[in-house]
Amino acid sequence: MLIIAVVIHAICTFGYHFIDGMLFLCTLRFVQGMTYGMASTVIATTVASIVPESRRGEGIGYFTLSITLGSAIGPFLGISLPQINPLYALVLCDVVLAFILNITEIKVGFRQRVEVKSFRLRTFFEPTAIPISIVALLGAIGYSAVMSYIGTYSETIGLLLGGSLFYIAYSIACLIFRPISGVMIDRYGNHVVMVPILFTMILGFVAIALAHSNLTHCASSFFIV
Repeated sequence: MLIIAVVIHAICTFGYHFIDGMLFLCTLRFVQGMTYGMASTVIATTVASIVPESRRGEGIGYFTLSITLGSAIGPFLGISLPQINPLYALVLCDVVLAFILNITEIKVGFRQRVEVKSFRLRTFFEPTAIPISIVALLGAIGYSAVMSYIGTYSETIGLLLGGSLFYIAYSIACLIFRPISGVMIDRYGNHVVMVPILFTMILGFVAIALAHSNLTHCASSFFIV
């Protein structure tokens, strides 16, 4: 599934050179979103299954850290690659990574196979995951709003320096705190870590909204990690 998803994603990347209208662009983005969801689900599930339970928090922390670093490196490559040849570079990265990854196959039991074949609501939705999914959704809405419009917002409030340093400070904070939080989860449990983090994220959003200096604006990124 991972190879199929990444190959289709690479084909869609190639398709950007032939965009001739909004419908074609939206179709490409829809298919890429679908394949990204497939690939990320496979990888995340694999990571969760191979990391020892005693160090699961630490392992997931390093895994999410790699995603954060990729999100920071991606915009840099997006600016740099057009000077070389973005078509071949991006397609090659997509395809090669799919084949060099050593993904451990997850063994599916007989009961799981039967449940997947039965078309019931529970086949596609796990009720026990809904509460934490809602929490993650609400946090992601605020997080994505900040990350998407922080540049425009910084320009509007006249704090361009703080906005330009925001992502750098955010990356540094991720490098420091995500591995630490993973270890703390393993030692003290989820609630001891998650509850303070949620309040800290709220504090970060408030700091961004009320920032009147470049220092405050930049430092707010440390609270929304």
